[in-house]
Amino acid sequence: MKKTNFNIKLKYHLWFWGIYFLLNFLRWGAYFNDYSYSFKSNLIEFALHIPLVYFNLFILIPFLVLRSEYFKYAISLLASLGIVYVLKTGLTYYIISENIWPEANRDYKPFEINHIVAVCIG
Repeated sequence: MKKTNFNIKLKYHLWFWGIYFLLNFLRWGAYFNDYSYSFKSNLIEFALHIPLVYFNLFILIPFLVLRSEYFKYAISLLASLGIVYVLKTGLTYYIISENIWPEANRDYKPFEINHIVAVCIG
């Protein structure tokens, strides 16, 4: 297996995530005119998505994709997304609001397919 070099300075990672957080916070805060909800929601989301991204980059891709174990990768990625979904929905429900998806303009209950997809790809 060819060794992949992920030697990007920490400051660039911090800049990327900081700017991405700021833009996401401003986008949803402005769209719904609720910056408080946007800030809290993004804190939860980013606290879950950042580890997911690095788990994918540094664990799943090198140990599964680069070894052509695509089925194991797909299962591992789906399991990771499932964990993120459950955590995001639960934390949003208990910390921020019982309305787990206010941007949908209707009440969603956990484990409805539209909500699952939105959380996992959002």
